[in-house]
Amino acid sequence: VQKETNEDLARPMELRFAREKLDEARKGMEYRQYDKAVVLIEQSEINSELAIEKTRTAMVRAQVAERSRENAILRDDFEATYGEDFE
Repeated sequence: VQKETNEDLARPMELRFAREKLDEARKGMEYRQYDKAVVLIEQSEINSELAIEKTRTAMVRAQVAERSRENAILRDDFEATYGEDFE
């Protein structure tokens, strides 16, 4: 079972912020506050992009951790077969 990291917990928060900004922008449009709505939409877009990049980063970090684990297994196998001086 994989542990949740701070990044895992932050991603839903970023998406929640994006949704909140988008909801505020919709309300701004209803009240004809178009300038405010545009700013809120831009903020929503930024939060969405941040959530996407955090997700990508977490995925790459997981891949790196898996490769490191695989390398450690291979290193142990080589050492068991050829001794600790194998390089």
